[in-house]
This record gives sequence, C-alpha cells and structure tokens, in this order.
Amino acid sequence: PCETFSHGEVEDYTVNIVAAQPQYCASQGESQAFEYISRVQLNTIDNSSGPSPYSDFTAMSTDLTIGISNTITITPEWIGYEAQEGYAVWIDYNQDNDFDYLEERVWYQGYGWAPPVGSFTVPPSALTGNTRMRVSMKFGNPYPCETFSHGEVEDYTVNIVAAPPPSPCDFVINTDCGVTNNFSL
Repeated sequence: PCETFSHGEVEDYTVNIVAAQPQYCASQGESQAFEYISRVQLNTIDNSSGPSPYSDFTAMSTDLTIGISNTITITPEWIGYEAQEGYAVWIDYNQDNDFDYLEERVWYQGYGWAPPVGSFTVPPSALTGNTRMRVSMKFGNPYPCETFSHGEVEDYTVNIVAAPPPSPCDFVINTDCGVTNNFSL
C-alpha cells in the first residue's frame, strides 16, 4: 500500500460501511382462497383490505399508552364457508426486531369459532416510541414467524407512549370516622 513503482497507477476510494438493520422474520399465508383478514381496528387504525399472503401496513400507526387497556378487532372475510381460525397479535415491546419476549404476544385466540375481538394492556416494561405490531389469522394456531397454508398476516406500527403522571392536585383523605373526603386544589 505504501510503495513507489515504475509502472501502474494507484487509486483511492472512500467506502462507507453501514451496519445492516435487523429485519423482522417473515410470516405469511400461502392461500387466501377460503379466508383472509378484511379489517383490523385498534384505536385510530381502522384498515380494510383485500386478500394477500402478507401485507405491510407499517405506514399506518396509532398511539398505545403504557398501562391503558386496548381493544383490537380482527374481521375475517370468508370465501365460500366459514372455518375455525386462530388469531394472534404481537407487539415488539422491547424493540429488538422480533416477537420472542413473553409479553409480546398481546392477544391470542386459539383455533375455534369465537369472534376475533380481544383486549390487552401495554406493560410498564414496554419501551416508548414506534415499534411493530403483527396480526395473524390462520387456519390453525398462529405463530409470529411462519409460512402456513391458509390465512393472512398484516404488520402495522404502534407508538408506545408513557403514561401521564398522576395529578399532584387530586388526593383523598380518609378520616378515622369512616368518611372519605375528596379534595381538589
């Protein structure tokens, strides 16, 4: 690299090395011939869509507040006849680009006939900021990273927001007489 020579030429180049961003695992249904996710509702997300093995809806997002209960509704579309389905929702609470952490499967409804509506509460351990939510509908019991025969997978973005601090102006004083007085400053 450091020499003088009589024939030839030396050229210098600058190379920028960029670390590869971790990618979420792939998951999809191979066929939507009988069923697919036609609508997902969670807070401000209200997304209707057609059949697809996998849909990247990460441009859509909603805020989820730590410690607050949320309701998610997944509306299936049936082509022909209804079948027993499994549903699951994962949120990457620790933002490590996978759905492995125990609390990251936020709602699950096993293989059956029940309506796909569930609730979950964002745990205090969740990191604030944007992260991924995965919704899966499968003829069977869904897992976050798989290719399966019938159903669909959709990904969204959720923004985890810290819970507001309690108001210092509201407090309760209990007296020895069993009477509760509420005061607000």
